[in-house]
Amino acid sequence: MPPAGWLNRCGSVAAVVAIVCLATPALQPWSLPFPFQTPLVAVLALGLLWLQRGRACMEVFRPALARPLVTLLIADALALFVLVVLSRWLLPFLLPRLLPPGHEQPEVASFASVGLGMLFRLIASAWLSAAIAEEIVFRWFLLEQGERLFGRSAWARGLCCVLAAVAFAGAHSAQGAAGMLSTGLVGLSFCASYYLGGKNLPALMLAHGFIDSYALIELYKP
Repeated sequence: MPPAGWLNRCGSVAAVVAIVCLATPALQPWSLPFPFQTPLVAVLALGLLWLQRGRACMEVFRPALARPLVTLLIADALALFVLVVLSRWLLPFLLPRLLPPGHEQPEVASFASVGLGMLFRLIASAWLSAAIAEEIVFRWFLLEQGERLFGRSAWARGLCCVLAAVAFAGAHSAQGAAGMLSTGLVGLSFCASYYLGGKNLPALMLAHGFIDSYALIELYKP
């Protein structure tokens, strides 16, 4: 698909700016209590996609319905890549070399005192706000808008992946430079998987949910 006309491009740029601002805590003109802000932004993004393409925008769910086992395998592979290759090998190697001293990843408090009930609520909130909503906003919506702006060539999709990863990192600016670099690389991995997996959005949602659930359970040490 070639890039859209200039009027549609302007609309896509305006939509991207609005959605990214609403999804980025540092830029939000208003906010809702966690975990409702990002899901609301995801609903707005989905509405814009529907206005642009109608029912055709839902094609990102077709691969999961046609090949559920492949979807699960993609999700597992992506989650393992992030949890093992990125988190345990690549990031520990890159962070000390790319960031000056004093920009280490901030310490995260243990959830041992919150109880199992609160842990389950946190996991459920993570699935809603991150696994589902963030994948709609930072992968599905941003990459589709990128294609409307730049087309579907290999270089255009590569550019879209980089820009979406930067936006994803910016949305996690509260985590500091190390956190932004980490989430940026994770976002880039998810964007690449979006295309390599045939735009299988549910696979990314599952992988995101697996990663966040694992991280929260690791923090819970009764």
